[in-house]
Amino acid sequence: MVVLRDEDLDHLPLATRKTVVIMGFVGEQDVDPLLYDRGYFAGPDGPVAQRPYALLVEALARTGRVGIAKFAVRTRERRAVLRPRRGVLVVHALRWPQELREPGDLASSAPATERELSLLRC
Repeated sequence: MVVLRDEDLDHLPLATRKTVVIMGFVGEQDVDPLLYDRGYFAGPDGPVAQRPYALLVEALARTGRVGIAKFAVRTRERRAVLRPRRGVLVVHALRWPQELREPGDLASSAPATERELSLLRC
């Protein structure tokens, strides 16, 4: 996790330079965790933002949903997921699906038997 400070954001020319723009909401299970890249903590900007921030964190925590957003890092905009964690929003930059490698032939060639599977059900 990386904490972004004002001085890190001051040189950005993008419109989303100091904001996270939420484009929609989806269930947490709808985002493949393999797409998660870097994580950043996000906090409210001043006293006026305290209540909306707290409401968003609590709403996401209660519903099991995450926000799909965009934000700026260095000189480019990135897609991201907003999710609550211990009362704070975490902004996870996302990779594009094309950036993921296929696992190849890593799957086991030895199938599990019914007896083995029944032992797993304690």
